[in-house]
Amino acid sequence: MKMMTDLTPAKKRGGDLASADIAAKIAWLEARYLKTARDATFHDYLREIMEVGPDGAILPRPARDPLTDECRGIALVGNSDEGKSTLLRRNLAQLPGFRGMASGEDGGNYILQPVPQDATEKGLGIELARTTSYPGFAARTTSYDVWKVATTRMRNLEVGLLVIDEAHHILRSGAGRDRKGALQSLKSLLQGDASIAVILAGVPALEDALMEDRETDRRFIKLRLDRIAMNGDEMDRLRLFLDRCCTSLGLNFPEDRSFADRIAFGCGGNLGGSVKLAKTVLRRAIMAGAREIDLPSAAQALRMMRGTSGDGPFAFGDWAAIRKDLEAQGWAS
Repeated sequence: MKMMTDLTPAKKRGGDLASADIAAKIAWLEARYLKTARDATFHDYLREIMEVGPDGAILPRPARDPLTDECRGIALVGNSDEGKSTLLRRNLAQLPGFRGMASGEDGGNYILQPVPQDATEKGLGIELARTTSYPGFAARTTSYDVWKVATTRMRNLEVGLLVIDEAHHILRSGAGRDRKGALQSLKSLLQGDASIAVILAGVPALEDALMEDRETDRRFIKLRLDRIAMNGDEMDRLRLFLDRCCTSLGLNFPEDRSFADRIAFGCGGNLGGSVKLAKTVLRRAIMAGAREIDLPSAAQALRMMRGTSGDGPFAFGDWAAIRKDLEAQGWAS
């Protein structure tokens, strides 16, 4: 099975990327996506909350319990930089028949709604209404009425799936926040005439918050994204991703074959962060006119991205010994 069709060498796609200008190379690089088993798993979970056609295709309509008419949801949980947002955006955008709804746009059948860090339950409802082109609310409109408008609009526009990214933000505790009310609002999205399928994406605190309300929690199946196993399939795919990008961009892959392992270690084993760091190293090499990627440039990229000091995992020497020393110093792998 081919891992990434969009990483076929450039000359086979009708162009010579290795001799292209810097802007074209960077644009190509930024558009690359590392496909892993997580994508197939995500599709498998989607089939639990969305209707499926006779051919097995996932349809943009929520699956409903024939006895209660309720929908179900997914809680997509992973650490920061694990790649949750990219996984969602990439896979939903490529599903036939799925059309994202942006503010003022007609014909969309799913909404991908990011949640700002300071968002409240009411604030999220206002943003959802705005995404469906609702003109606005009076300042004194209650949270209940805001959510009623938002859910009614989504039903009337035949939105079948709502994705709330960074959902843990609306479940934070503190002054001016109604955590119990937010949990009830999330549950109500799956119930009644205006019910739709819901995906909540967030850090592990999201799962902890959901568990505080058993009735809400049981309606969400859990998809947890784990860190990269250094000897697993995702590590192999990261190595191949880096190697193929170098080939397509006309860069020499470093002699140190542990380069991708060092990248993953430097990012705490988070897949999204590892891909981001790999792209940063490649981009900086392109802009510098370098012929290959190397350990010093990767160390500098890591310092810029994560505020580390020294060379860390990109120090010269035997990688196994370096890793052992770093772990003893408290580096997370």
